[in-house]
Amino acid sequence: MGGTREIFIKQSQVDTAPVDPIVNPPFQSHIPRGLVLTLSPSLTCNVLPLGDTVVHRPLSCTGGAECQEKVADIVFLLDSSVSLWLREFGAQLAFVQDIVHSFTIGPNNIRVGVVTFSSDVRLDIRLNQYMDKKDLRLAVSKITEWRVAHAPGDAIHFVHTSMFQPENGGRPWAAHILVLITDGYSYEPNKTQHEAAVARDKGIEIFAIGVKEAAYEGHTELYGIASEPKDMHVFNVDQYEKLSNIEEAVSTRACQHR
Repeated sequence: MGGTREIFIKQSQVDTAPVDPIVNPPFQSHIPRGLVLTLSPSLTCNVLPLGDTVVHRPLSCTGGAECQEKVADIVFLLDSSVSLWLREFGAQLAFVQDIVHSFTIGPNNIRVGVVTFSSDVRLDIRLNQYMDKKDLRLAVSKITEWRVAHAPGDAIHFVHTSMFQPENGGRPWAAHILVLITDGYSYEPNKTQHEAAVARDKGIEIFAIGVKEAAYEGHTELYGIASEPKDMHVFNVDQYEKLSNIEEAVSTRACQHR
């Protein structure tokens, strides 16, 4: 996945002790503390300083400069309807936390907001509410489910009329991106399609992720919501626990300039 992340290697107390890697790609055999590693053309890692007794040494890895340099306001629109079990809603939150971990969060970099929807719409995190990645991920983990009906049209309307406004942290010069996750059919499909079209006309790039029912073959609503090209903006997984399978693709595409 692009962005910054942690992976772990084994290293003894000696600065240049042999390393037994437990992740791919293979590392060089000796890694001094503080050394910058180039594991591939798109991934560099720094050995983080830890206590002398630590067995597993984390690396801070940064993949691709584009994600660090992009200025974007990204809103996650999460399904909170009655069709989700608590563990499934939790899988959604974990997915958002992992995507956020790959971004450079800051007032002049990427800002992230979160909205949940059911029969109504709830603003959970404004774009200007958290400028620290750790605080943002913690706030995402505390979002609660409310399990009522399913009305994504109203939610998309709220996002394109309110979320990117200055009072909620929107910046007119930043890229505006909406990531929608839903697991069912809209009760008002025409309204949903209309609101998505209005959002796209405003320059909002929309990624649509279908889960469970919404991922079934023949369910075309996501394609009417997402931006062009559709094959780059529509994702399907058959259960929420498999959202992790598309983390890298979603974060990479969200970081690409259109």
